[in-house]
Amino acid sequence: MRSSHVPVLTLVCLAAAGLGAPPAARAQDPDPRELFERAYFQEHALKQLEQAIASYERVAALAAERDPALAGKALLRVAQCEQARGRDVEARRKVEQVLARFGEVPEVAREARALLGATGAPRRTLRVHDVSFLLTAIEDAPAPAVRLVPDTGRLRARRLFERPAAPSGGGSAGGSFSFDDGGEDAPAGRGFDPDQLVELIQRNVDEDSWANDRNSLEIQGGQLVVVQTAAVHAELERYLERLRAQRGRLVTCDVTLALVDGALARAVLDDAAGGPLPEARAQELEERLLAGRGARLVERRRLTAWDRQRVHAALLGEHPYLTWEVDQTGVAPVAGPRLERGAAGVLVEVRPALVGAGDLLLLDLELAAARWAHDAVEARIGALGPDRRAGAASLHLPRADVFALSTRLLLRPGATAVAGGARVDLPPEGPAPEGLTDARLLVLVRPTVSALATGQADAERPAPSAPRVLRMHDVSLVTGLPRAGVDGEEGLTCFCAGHDDEERVGLDMDTIVELLTRNVAPESWDGAALEVAGEGLLAVVQTPEVHAQIDAFLATLRRERGRALQLEVALVDLPPGEQAALLARAQAAGAGAHALPAALAAPLLAGDRVRGWQTTTAWAGEGAALLAATQRAALTGFSLANGGTGAVVETVVLPIVEHGEDGHDLVVRAGLLPDGKHVRLRLAGWLRAAGLGEVVGTPHGPIALPRRVERRLAADVVFPLDHVLVLGASSGAAPGLDRGLLVVRARARDLLAER
Repeated sequence: MRSSHVPVLTLVCLAAAGLGAPPAARAQDPDPRELFERAYFQEHALKQLEQAIASYERVAALAAERDPALAGKALLRVAQCEQARGRDVEARRKVEQVLARFGEVPEVAREARALLGATGAPRRTLRVHDVSFLLTAIEDAPAPAVRLVPDTGRLRARRLFERPAAPSGGGSAGGSFSFDDGGEDAPAGRGFDPDQLVELIQRNVDEDSWANDRNSLEIQGGQLVVVQTAAVHAELERYLERLRAQRGRLVTCDVTLALVDGALARAVLDDAAGGPLPEARAQELEERLLAGRGARLVERRRLTAWDRQRVHAALLGEHPYLTWEVDQTGVAPVAGPRLERGAAGVLVEVRPALVGAGDLLLLDLELAAARWAHDAVEARIGALGPDRRAGAASLHLPRADVFALSTRLLLRPGATAVAGGARVDLPPEGPAPEGLTDARLLVLVRPTVSALATGQADAERPAPSAPRVLRMHDVSLVTGLPRAGVDGEEGLTCFCAGHDDEERVGLDMDTIVELLTRNVAPESWDGAALEVAGEGLLAVVQTPEVHAQIDAFLATLRRERGRALQLEVALVDLPPGEQAALLARAQAAGAGAHALPAALAAPLLAGDRVRGWQTTTAWAGEGAALLAATQRAALTGFSLANGGTGAVVETVVLPIVEHGEDGHDLVVRAGLLPDGKHVRLRLAGWLRAAGLGEVVGTPHGPIALPRRVERRLAADVVFPLDHVLVLGASSGAAPGLDRGLLVVRARARDLLAER
């Protein structure tokens, strides 16, 4: 660029007039021309380039409307100051801005073009951009392995309590869906593969310029090293700002566990009906929790996660109890006490996945809560004495109440989802809240989405310089996301394992690719590209018009995935005679299953006949799991261990402790059929009841003869949506579980249609 010069005499005169003083030194100088001369003096005589730039920019601000020629010349002087400071890229960018803003002023345009022409071809500079935030994979923080019941082996959901350590690396850092993303280049929150990021930039930032061998782009250790012209550097910076803004989103989940009176719990769950809880009802419940009227707050936790990051919160305490074991490593067996520990408290794990611009999200929720107690009993334990009796010792028989829930929810940020309803005993500590008699455990989740200040989301979107551009389309809402434990060994949903590809929810990626190429502008794919870029992610190179058609086609596919079912599962006691009369009016729905009109089934779900009930949401055929059980230990016998040398043989007496459960452990998968009037339900699990039974005496102490009843359930049925499903009907006359019916009521809700 060229510099102008003024005579030395002029500079001296300006100095004598005090025009070399900085602008702040004078109260106000409304004359832009005088201010221009002062800036000129600062630039050339005093070599105060920063002060001169500030003065020139002040001139441009004052003269922009009244004297655009002066304003343009002032900004050109700013460009020359930047060049003098060695900032060629900024200087050229400033000249280009002047041309864009004051190009209609002939004298300004001539000088600006002369400044650009003096440099010949566009100057290329090397700049380094930090893109580590876009590339870093965020590790999951899954819940730890804990022992929530004394005998985990008796629970079908045992892997919840014995999950292996999480692998390092955490896998994919996440992503958001392209439900209706308005033309986003890449999903929000997802960590990019370096090659993927390079291709995105080259496709969307002045694509033609990268064909020039003098320009280059590579990633080195989280840094983007770019050699380009000033104009492309500016366009690239704006594009990276947009990507950082999309990446920098966090999902905060407020998880509340509350004990709620049965009538209120049913009203709350009826209002939700498989979708979000109405705001008025959510506010009422919050007020009741604060006031202690018919509700008690058990625990409230706030979890913050990146998109598709698994995080957890744990409030656990140890419950120690005493058992006995025999040591046979020596000459003679020795009985000794052993301290066991159980984990009492609450464990919550969430994994959010944003949909589109964050107006919807999928939330995987897993929760377990346990409460422990034990009874101390006296028994004769240890080595037998001369009287063939062991000494008296104490033994602890633990009891654990456990509740677990695993489900996937589709809801909007700021809405409250609710599930649960299992009956639990009030904790002994503290007085019972007013009106809380039939305590039910509810789980409430309220997610919100926030953004870190990592970029400008509304930064100017660069116009594509080629007919085709690369965009990422997230189709996870159509394919279904993998659930923890279904494909691996983690999480409560592990005991859904055994489903093969025929059980998958949604379409596979190859099918979606074929659907798009056959139904969306079929003639346009010659020279375009469509490939699978990751979990539920498609990379598409197409024209903007075809991208819009792809969005519309995928939106049609997603509509079928927005229908949720609220499932209420109740265990009802009914004598065999009443069962037979009831089933005589029912219609068969499958093996061992009957469907009743809702009006006929209403009496089943009212009164003391209902032994327990829970609700959960089965979203678009996804699986959900429910576990509510009490595990009790009973002393059922004694074992003898012998050992010794020669004529001396020691005999040690040890107690035999067995565990039994009361409750249910169920896995359900449900979805509406295409007609929207029938439900397909797949259910597996067990119902169990256990009692101490008769207590008899033995030489070593009294033992129990426990009675256990177990009923295994497996059903794959279809029934009308306005009917109630009845499972497990029995003609036996035995009391307790033998008289139990499992009653399932479903209600549908189209979540994607609600705005």
